[in-house]
This record gives sequence, C-alpha cells and structure tokens, in this order.
Amino acid sequence: MANEIAEAISSSRSLTALLRQLDQLAVYGELMNAATALQEKLSEALIANASGAEEKLALLRDKQNLAEEVSKLKNWEAKSQNYELHSPGVGLFVYASKPSMQPASPPHWACTNCFEQQVISILQREGHPSKYVCHRCKAYIGGHTLKGSPGVPN
Repeated sequence: MANEIAEAISSSRSLTALLRQLDQLAVYGELMNAATALQEKLSEALIANASGAEEKLALLRDKQNLAEEVSKLKNWEAKSQNYELHSPGVGLFVYASKPSMQPASPPHWACTNCFEQQVISILQREGHPSKYVCHRCKAYIGGHTLKGSPGVPN
C-alpha cells in the first residue's frame, strides 16, 4: 500500500506538472497569436509606408516637371517679347523682330506656325521672285512683292 501511495503521489505530481505545461502551452499559444497579429499589422504598415513613398516620389517628379515647364514658359515669354505680328502683304503674316532687338541680331522674320509652337524659326529668303521659307516646317510666303522685308523700310 505504501507503494501504491507513493505511485499515487508520483502520478499526482506528474499530473500537476502536465497541467502546468498545458497552462504554459495555452499562454504560449496566446503569445504566438498576438505575435502573428502584430506581425500582420507591421506588414500592413510597411506596405502603406512603401505606397506613400511611391506617391511622394511621383509628386516630387511632377513638381520638378512643372517647375521645368514654368521655366520654359518664362524663357519663351521673354523671347517672344522681342517679336511682333507683322503683315507683309494681304493675308500674309510673320513675326518680325522688334527694332529694340536689332543690336543683338539683324532684322528678320519668324515663321508664325513655328512661333505658335514656341519655336523661333527664321524665315530664309530664296528664289526669284523672292519668297521666304521656313526650313523647320516647310511653310513659305511670298512669290510676289512683299512690303517691309527685313532690313527694308515699309
């Protein structure tokens, strides 16, 4: 009987140890569940952060592109102030360099088509009777007497 009591005590100790282990396993399981949930939230935050960084980079590129465009427009505005619309004949139009610009460059005409595209393309005099040709867009005017040719008074 002492043997049986000793075995019962030993069994109860083993049972108590097993219950403690089960209790610890339950706590460990909860800890693992909490760690998994935390890891999921962290992953979501990292994805949101990466997405935000991409958006910020795109906005910075857009800002830089807009700043470059504003700069181009300001430069064009300054250049275009050196020209005025001129009619060398009925129904003909060119952009003529203003006299105030003439010390920096000789009198000339610019193509209206190219000018509207914010490009100054100087019309070149060719042929007889003379006509003025834009070598950029291939437009031309003339073939008859033109009044106010560059360098010639009206």
